[in-house]
Amino acid sequence: MREFILTALKAKFTGVNANILGRVADMLAKTATNEEEATTAVAGVTKDYISLIEAQKVFCFELEKFPFILSSVDNTPTTARGQLSCF
Repeated sequence: MREFILTALKAKFTGVNANILGRVADMLAKTATNEEEATTAVAGVTKDYISLIEAQKVFCFELEKFPFILSSVDNTPTTARGQLSCF
């Protein structure tokens, strides 16, 4: 089902990075069990949602420039990567 969704996303969002669309396809494939559900799921994906995922990727890239962040619990260093769902 993932490949069906990915193909539909690529057709809908031409020019968008394949890794971004692959991540969206992975998420949608967890719930879509047939082509009809997959088509409906892809129809619900907006350009704003794709832009949000793209922004998260950029943020994660920038975050990797810092070796650690301070924990909000006890102010001790912790890895930034462990705080977010990054690519």
